[in-house]
Order: sequence, then structure tokens, then C-alpha cells
Amino acid sequence: MRISQRMQAKQSQKLHMSPQVQQSILVLQMNNLELAELLQAEAEKNPFLEIGEGDERVASPDETEASVNLSSEVAASADMGAGASSDGSGSDGDAGAGDLATLDDVMARGHLGDATLEAEDEGWREESRSDATEFLSAGSETQATSQIIEEVVAEDETLADYLRMQLVDLSPEAGLREVCLALVGWIDEDGYLREDDTEICDSLDIAPALLEDALRLLRGLNPAGIFARNLRDCLGLQWQRLPDHDPAQHVLLDHLDLLARGKLDQLSEVCGLNKAELSRALRDLQSLNPRPAAEFTRASVGTQAPEILVRRDGDSWQVSLNDDALPRILVLERDWEEMAKRPMSDADRRFLASNVQSARWLARATQQRAITMLRVTQAVVDRQNAFLRDGQRALEPMVLREIADILDLHESTISRTVANKLIDTPAGIFALKDLFSAALSGAAGVDGSAAQNNGASAAGVKARIRALIDDETPDRIISDDMIVETLKGEGIGVARRTVAKYRESLNIPSSVIRRRANRIHGLIK
Repeated sequence: MRISQRMQAKQSQKLHMSPQVQQSILVLQMNNLELAELLQAEAEKNPFLEIGEGDERVASPDETEASVNLSSEVAASADMGAGASSDGSGSDGDAGAGDLATLDDVMARGHLGDATLEAEDEGWREESRSDATEFLSAGSETQATSQIIEEVVAEDETLADYLRMQLVDLSPEAGLREVCLALVGWIDEDGYLREDDTEICDSLDIAPALLEDALRLLRGLNPAGIFARNLRDCLGLQWQRLPDHDPAQHVLLDHLDLLARGKLDQLSEVCGLNKAELSRALRDLQSLNPRPAAEFTRASVGTQAPEILVRRDGDSWQVSLNDDALPRILVLERDWEEMAKRPMSDADRRFLASNVQSARWLARATQQRAITMLRVTQAVVDRQNAFLRDGQRALEPMVLREIADILDLHESTISRTVANKLIDTPAGIFALKDLFSAALSGAAGVDGSAAQNNGASAAGVKARIRALIDDETPDRIISDDMIVETLKGEGIGVARRTVAKYRESLNIPSSVIRRRANRIHGLIK
């Protein structure tokens, strides 16, 4: 066999995403705190961008700068976006709708169609190019903005940020990546994924096999133990990564109840471990973290102001943006026009032009985010009227695809829009994603038919279970069987194992443990 070296050129088609569209996607899934940090960091480095808060003025009334005040103007743009003409012949007020359609096309991995941007700002380009030129990067003029985004993330890293960066490094295929990114928003403050597979598949409208692949990938991320389903699972995931770990000692995880009660002799016997082996296993166990997400910062309801307000307006519900939580963005167009008239080097002109274009893109991306939030929330509110009136127990089944179909948007757009957002309703402040819930699965109605469940959602049934247990008294602890009968009387047929599964997902112990805790509490008193 002859071995030789030769040069070969070939052509291939690849889909490229510019930094501007990457920015739009990132901005869409940010909460108000993260967005404010990004805007402030950009304003400190961009001479053509100024940021204010709420109604604060950052320019005098006679100035002519282009500004984006994300309140009533955005509401008007959202209305225009809903009714924008498909032939692209709308007025200037339809610009926001065009951008929204373009961003959604990007997320759908589709073509731009009629919703086009300026040629120099084109977000996705399908090009034929040789391998020899693949190292060239498009949109280099916005490199500074991309760097700022990374600096904001690194400055106060959240668990979601950390997980997303690991997914970027792993580069899974598009469909798997979308599911993984969606699941990042499902874990709780401890890093656990409490929802069962059926509920997740129904909510995301994905096949069980795809969910299994996504979880296999996610459970291998750091910190160890992330995406566990319960405490045993969390400790097991971490134990597997310990150096020189002994798989035989994992049996200890099946008897954590004995450990909690201090029954070490009995624990040694049932685990088949001698004292030395048990001592080593306990040392390993002590080194594990039952709350793998605790070291990361999280935007909480207590510190994050709701982005969206929902208030009753007669017989309907009015959706608006929270002006106090939204910044005012000014692009200093007049400064740019005046500076552009001055003589300067080509390098200086390119630098200034890059900055003003970056400011325009950031303002546009922020406005797109607000418009999309309003449209999505209004569609959600229209579907969840009973929830707004009667509280969480009345939450109706609703999945991302339903809202995507109503708004003619891609499902991933809806997923990013509801991620990390809070909504202030008469029923309380909730994460917007919590208003999505799969239908009650695997249940039969009072007469044995699923239709008798009164449109109950899994989240609604969980809320009802919590309410029933919260109302129990020390002398009357309600069992899972009693919960089944109570729900049956309310027209909701659900199996006992489903009640137990939902109760465990709420971190509520069994009736036996609750009864024992009450007795101990009574003795202490």
C-alpha cells in the first residue's frame, strides 16, 4: 500500500449562526436581573448605548436618540406582531414582528422566508465554502458584545449558566441539545429533577427514548449528582465518581433509613459489610453532597422582580410588562451621526460603526424579548383562566406545543421565553414555566374512564395533594389511600401509586413517617 500526501478541496453546506442571533437567543431566555447585568456591562463599553431604570430619563426631552422603553410601546408592537401581514408589506411598526419571525425561524433551524433583516445583519447564512476557509468567522464586529455576555455569566454564575456552557462544549446534535436546554429549567433549587418521565415527555412533546438520551447526557455533567430523581439517586451518581469506589458498598444507599436511625449493627448485617468496610463506606458517604446545586447562585422569587403582571380587567385578564423591572435603552444615534461627519481613520470609523450596530442589535433583541413575553403570556393566560381565578389546584393541562401552535412559533421559542421568568398573578407569584403541566397520566375516572378527570393536570393534582396534607391534624394523618378517595369524590380518578409518586416529588414523607414525627413532637413538648 502506497502512502502519500495530497491536497484536496471539497464543498459542503453548513448553517452558521452569527453573534447577533446568538445574542438574541441568549437575551430571550434571561430573567430581568441577568438582562440588567448584560445591558449595564455593554453600556460601560459601548459609547452609543445608555441604560436607565424604569421611568428614569437618561436623555433630555429634546434629544433625538432612538430609544426603546419596554412598556406600553412593546405592548403595541406585540399587537402588531400578532396581526402582521405575511407578505412583508406592513408599516414600520411591524418591524418588531419581523424580527420575532426571524428569530423563531432561526430556532426552528429553518429559512428566513419573508422576515428578513438588513444584509449585513443576516443571522443565519447557508454557504458553500471549502474546508480551507472554514476558520474564517462572520460577524467579527460584534466580538466585544459576545465577550461581554461571557463576562456577565462568569461574574455571577448560576447553575443554569454552568450547565449550558458544558452542553456547548459537548456539542450534542440539535434535537438532543434542545431537549437538554429545556430540561435545565426543570431542576429544583437542590439540583433534582422531580417530575416523572411521563410528565416531562408530555410537556415537551418528545419521545421517551429522546428523554432517556438527554438525561444520560445531563446526569454526566458537573456538579456530580445533578439531575438526580431523589436522594439515593443523587448520592449514587456521586459515589460512582469517587476514586477507588467499591460498587459493593452502594447497597448502603438502599438502607439509608437504618443509618438515619443509628442502627449501625443492623446496617452492617443487611449490607454484608464488616465494620472496616462499613466505616469506609460511611466516610465516602459523608463526603457526598445531598444538594449539588447549593453552591451556585440562583435568582429567587425573593430577589427577582416579576417580569410580567396579570390583572383582571372586567371579564378578561390584562397582561403587561413590569415597568419597574425593565430598563430603558437609548441608542445614541445623533452622537453617531455627528461623529461620522468628522474626519477619522478607517479603523476608527469601523470601530465606531461596530459599536453603534452592536447597540442597535442589543436594543432590538431586548424589544423582541419583551414582545415575545407578552404574546406568550397572553396565550397562556387565555388558557389558564381557571388557575387565575381559583389558584394552582385549578391549573389545566397545557404543554409548550399548544402555545407554539397558537402563536405559530417554534416550540423552542416558547421554552426559552418561559425560562427563568416570573409572573405576578392574583393567585400569587409563579415561575412562568410552572403554568405548563401535562395532563394527569395513567388515571381512570370515577367510572373508569379518563374523561372523568375534569381536565385535571398533574401540577393541579399535586397542589391538591399538598393542600390536603397541609390541612391534616396530628390526630388525623391522611394516608395515600384516603387522598385517592378524596380525589375520586372530586371527580379525579388517580391510582394510589400515582399519589405516592406525586407526594414524593413534593418532598412530603409518607403518612407513617408523618405520624411518627407527630408522636415524637408530642413527646418533646
